[in-house]
Amino acid sequence: MGGEDVGELLRTSEVGDTVRIRLQKDQLNAVARDRVSPILEPPAVPNGRATFRGFTKDAGGLWDVESITGAPGSNLIEVVIRRAASDL
Repeated sequence: MGGEDVGELLRTSEVGDTVRIRLQKDQLNAVARDRVSPILEPPAVPNGRATFRGFTKDAGGLWDVESITGAPGSNLIEVVIRRAASDL
């Protein structure tokens, strides 16, 4: 899934939905049970979509990190996040 696709998935998710995503370890600045917000890069072109770059710990975030798994020594992790709040 590309960065733009992930951003769209996060944007359209509803409270209670979970998302499973593979990331590089450096794309996650949080631990399990932290509240997080996605890091989105502004669109490269006018009217384009923002590109997903990872997650960062944020007390005001809309997502909770449910779990983080990965093989020892690997830079790739699997993260399960749950939409905990609405942005409305």
